[in-house]
Parts: sequence; C-alpha cells; structure tokens
Amino acid sequence: MQWNNGFKISGAIATSSGICYFFKKHFNFVRASEFDNNNNVNNNNDDNAGLNGRSDLKLKHVQVYFRHGARTPIHVVPSLGEVSYSENDILGDVTKTLFDIQVVDLDAGGEPEVSPIQRSYEKRRLKGGGLPGSLTCYGQEQMFDLGRNMRQDYASFLPREFDPDDIYVRSTNIHRTIASLRCVLAGLYGSEELNAKGPITIPVSRTQSEILFPNGHNCPVVRQINHASMIHFDDIPGFKEDRKKLENILGIDSEHGSRKLNFIFVRDDIVARVTHGYPMPNIIKPFLDMIEKNAIKMMYYAFCGQSEAERKVGLRLTTGLAVGANLDRMEETVQGKRKHKMCLYSTHDSTLVALLASFDIFDHTWPPFAADLRLELYEDSNGRHWVKVLYCGKEQITRGNTKVLVPYEEFKENMKPMTIEKKEYDKICKSKILEEIANALLVHEKDEVEDEEDKEDSDKPAGM
Repeated sequence: MQWNNGFKISGAIATSSGICYFFKKHFNFVRASEFDNNNNVNNNNDDNAGLNGRSDLKLKHVQVYFRHGARTPIHVVPSLGEVSYSENDILGDVTKTLFDIQVVDLDAGGEPEVSPIQRSYEKRRLKGGGLPGSLTCYGQEQMFDLGRNMRQDYASFLPREFDPDDIYVRSTNIHRTIASLRCVLAGLYGSEELNAKGPITIPVSRTQSEILFPNGHNCPVVRQINHASMIHFDDIPGFKEDRKKLENILGIDSEHGSRKLNFIFVRDDIVARVTHGYPMPNIIKPFLDMIEKNAIKMMYYAFCGQSEAERKVGLRLTTGLAVGANLDRMEETVQGKRKHKMCLYSTHDSTLVALLASFDIFDHTWPPFAADLRLELYEDSNGRHWVKVLYCGKEQITRGNTKVLVPYEEFKENMKPMTIEKKEYDKICKSKILEEIANALLVHEKDEVEDEEDKEDSDKPAGM
C-alpha cells in the first residue's frame, strides 16, 4: 500500500463570512485520492470518448452519485491531541458557491425536520467551536470543481441554462451533503445563473424512508449487520490483536473503563487533520497501513456482511432500492417517458462503498472526498441502448459483464438480482433471516444491553 509523501499548500478562499484560510497538505497517511480533485476528472472532452470509437452513440441520460466534500471529523481520538476546527480557519461559506436554495421534504413537502443523524452531530462541539461532520471551505472547493468537471464532460449534452426539467437533484438530509450539492450545482451552472432561476429546490427524504444510504433506522436486519461490525469488531479475525497493539501505543486501557478503539474512528480523525493541513502525530505513523486495512474492512462488512450468505442479503437491503430506482429511470428514458437528462445524488462514503460492491467494482479502497459514480445511458443509430459506468473518472467493468460498454438489456439483467421491491424489503427487514444464515453473527446480541454510544453507532451507517 503506497502513500503520498508530497507537501502542498493552497492559498486563501474568499467566503461570505470573510476569508477562509486552509492548507492542503499531502502527508504520509491520506492517499492522494482522498483530497486530489484530479482523480475526479473524467477527461472526456466529447461525448464519444471511451465508447470504443463508436461515433453513432448519443448520450441520453446520466445519473451521478457523489460523496460530499472534505469535512470536519465526526470522531476524534483524544489521546492523539485534538486540533482546532473553527469558523476563522476552515469553516464558512465559499462565495462562488452561494445561491438561493429551498430544502424540501420529499415525502410530505414543506420544510424537513432535522434528521436524527444530523442531531447526533449537534450534541457536541469540536475544539475551536466547529460542528462534527461539517463541510469545510476546502470541501466546498472540491465539490465546485466536481461541478465544473461535469460541465466540461457534458458540455454538448446539458444546456448551460438551468432548467429543472433537465436535471433532477436529491440529497440525504445531512447539512454537508446538502451544501455539497449546492456547490456542485454552482460549478455546473454558476451561482449567477442559479440565483436568476432560484430558489433552487433540493429534495431530501425523511430518515425512515431514506434509500441513499444503508438504512438501519427502518431495517433491523441492516442495523444488525452494521452493529456486528461497528460494535463487535473484535470478532473479525486479527482485529483484537491490532486494536490492543494500537491502544497500548496510545495509552488507552479499554480493559478498565475506556471504550475500545475503533479503526474507522481513528481513520476519520487523522484524515480530517491531514486534509486540512494539521500535522499527523508521529506516534501514529507506523500504524497507518494497519488502520487503513482494518477500517475499510469494517466499513465493507458493515454494509455487505461478513460472509457470502450475509452479503447476498445485505447488499440487496443496503442498495437494492436505490439500484432499482436507477434502473427504473433508465427504463423511463428508453421508453421516452423521462424528461430529465441528468440526476444528481449527494451522498456519503457509506453509500458509495455499498453501491460499488453492488456493481461488483469495489476495490477495497476508501472512497475519497468528492468521489463520483456515474451511470451513462447511450442510444445508437439503430435505437439500441448502451450503458457505461465510471468511478472517479475511470471506466468500469460491472457485475456480470466483460466490457465497459454494455447493451442496456444485459446491464439491466445482470443488475436485477441486486435490486429489491419495497414490499420484499419490508418483509425481509422484519424477518429473522440472519438467525437462519449466521447464528454466530448474533450470538453476542443475546441479552445484550446497549449503552447510548453503542446505540448511536449501531443506528448510523458506518462512517457517518
């Protein structure tokens, strides 16, 4: 596993609240992809690039999932020494991304309620006063750049003038994803154009009906799979030994009162520091590969299960509704019933890990900030439709396929087993299916009493 050793500094960014200064540094820990926008450039200057030289193919529809931009940490490790995240340093709004938006409840209309996940962030403040999980100035720049890249990639496909009939947008009901979508739209159209057409509506779903992240709030089976990985990670081979080794180095005594060290939490703290220019504690450097390896394994298991039997169930429950909706939108386009040229979904690393696994293109690398997954639908001169999938600008060979460019019917057929209808989803979520396929997974839950922190970590998707 290779890490970037360079060192770079970016200048100041003007914001509506003054000047937001941040430093972009490449240290040993964070992969370049964690904060390098060049990894998100598709580099397709015309719509036919990467289509096996087929000039008869015409782009008809694009769906894009993207992870939010760089954020403050959700979790901190006090023994590493906390750093300051304040409005004067890295928080605040970047002026060029600002325009009038209206966030609405997708299910009931009107102003949405604050989600339980967002409320969990607001229970405490980081050193310096910032909220955990907040999109930073640098994160806004990343998302603005992603929008500009999409404008370049789809210049001849998507009109420069904003029209809600051309583009459908949706975000999870978390402040950083809503702000990230705002920044992408600003990069795609420009804030002046959007203000002229505003307010721009951003629909969000209630937590109970959210399909844009693995949802343990409405599905006990998803929660059980997440709980096994996030709370009982010592059951994963090798984890207990690695955890104790790291705890010993950091002076944490989990045998006598302290909480067990969670590799995802450690990674979250360090990635946020390094991304925003704070130095990495020297004491942690020898263990970076171990932390990364275990954190990504925890994330994968939290959404996909720890065995093949669980995986067949888990993936359909975590992404099946979303993938089904993607296929439905493609079908509507094929049938001439969908007017939107593009759909944008502002989501999380948890969403992308599960989706990449569902498409069978997950390479066990953590999705970087501003990572994007694109589903492109084309039509040839004979009226036949084709699909191409890209992740962070790289063409992918998806589940069951042998080529990048796939006939639409084959793509649909190969992905159909990964989808699920709402009725079946509800039935499985209420079932005892995990007891039938993985008794070992649930043995620790018998008579278990969760404390408040364990309950919160089990309710939220890993990484959120």
